[in-house]
Order: sequence, then C-alpha cells, then structure tokens
Amino acid sequence: MKRRGAAWSMAGWVALSAAQIGCNAVLGIDPASPEPDGGQPPDATVRDGMTVTTSYVVSCANYCNLIQAACTGAQALTQGDNTEYLSSDVCMQLCALMDASAEVLDPAADPKADDTLNCRVWHANAALQEDPHYHCPHAGPLGGRMCDQMADPCPSFCRMNLAICTGDNAAYASLDDCMNACEPDGGYAGYLYEVSPADTEVNDLEGWESSNTLNCRMYHLQNYLFLGDPAHCSHTSLSGGGVCVGDPPDL
Repeated sequence: MKRRGAAWSMAGWVALSAAQIGCNAVLGIDPASPEPDGGQPPDATVRDGMTVTTSYVVSCANYCNLIQAACTGAQALTQGDNTEYLSSDVCMQLCALMDASAEVLDPAADPKADDTLNCRVWHANAALQEDPHYHCPHAGPLGGRMCDQMADPCPSFCRMNLAICTGDNAAYASLDDCMNACEPDGGYAGYLYEVSPADTEVNDLEGWESSNTLNCRMYHLQNYLFLGDPAHCSHTSLSGGGVCVGDPPDL
C-alpha cells in the first residue's frame, strides 16, 4: 500500500502539476464530455461548436448544484464513484464554511490554487465537461491537493470539524489540537489522505468503513450533518472513535 500523503512520489507531484497547467484546455477549448444521462451541463452555451459551461457565480447554491450534478456515483463503471457530498444539504452546510470572497470566475483562466470557493466552482464546472474523477476531488470539501492550502487537506478538515463538532460533541480541543493529530510532522504521518486522479477506485470518501484515514473522518463529519448522530463526531477524532482505526484499504 503506497501512502498518498507525504510519501507521494516526485513523479506524482510532477504529473499533478502538469495536469493543473493543462486545465485551461478543459474549459472553452476542448469539447465537453457527455453527462451520464446524455444531457448537457446546466446553463450551457455553444461557442464555436463546443459546449461551454457558464455557471461561474461564486455562491453556495451554484456550487452545490454544480458539484451534485457533476460528482456522483453514476460514473462508477468508467470513472469510479466521484461523490463528494452525501446530500445537497450537507454541501450547503460545509460550503458556508468556505472562503467565498472572490469574484465571479473567468472560465478561460485557471483559478488560483487556494482554499476558496471560487477554486472549487471552477473545478466543478470542469468536472461537468470532462474527467470528473480528476476534477471532483479538487471541487470537494478537502480540495484534492489543489483547492486547499499548499496541497494540504488538513486545514480544511480541521476548520470544518471545529465549526461542526462543538460542545459535548467536540472531537478536538482546538485547531492546533486537530492539526497536530492530522499531520503531526507536517507530512501526513497522521491521517493518510487517499486521492488519486488516475486510480478510479480511489475517491475522497474511499475507505470510510474502518480505516485510519482523513477520508474516513471526512465521511463521518458529513454523516453527522446528514444524520445528526453525535457518534459520528467521535469517529472524526484522533482515536477514530473505534471506527476510523484500521489499516487503509489496499488500493
């Protein structure tokens, strides 16, 4: 089992960087891939014979509509399960914790790789047009090592966790407490984060059943919002609450 955190190979980083440089080719240049149902992306126009999505408004409503349409389990046979949120309501609640200060995006320009809503909106649009397995993690709550802080999903997770699991349900005493658990040496020696733009069997919520991963904890943070059962907050803790404790799946 290769660790996909600090132990990411240099080749993996080079490939990811090259893919980011090529993102401009996705929107407004390359033809859009068909949606699973054969339909076109919402709010689409045709420019020079090519479908171009125009939904770049930086708002939670637009973002959640886009990502729920683009990132689903419907592509499982060919692209894996690309689901990022358990429901639209969960998406809206987590989106409210994202930085939405940026203005409307230019579809022709790559967004700044940062932990912002506008970065996620851009990649949600890209996922509607081609390769959702690559773009959905970037559009998701953890940022997929692109829409986050310097390819680090821990700050996004910890900020959300501290805001959601509070009081008697708190999994961490402070942001520092969470960050020290998530990445004690700054190199993901804490919670392994499984994400792969190439392996269709890996997604942001992969291995949630019983693995000591950030993916497992993110799944249970969402499940707390989805079901309201405080036990799910304990599963996001350092101990894993007896659930997020096993070896990651051999993917």
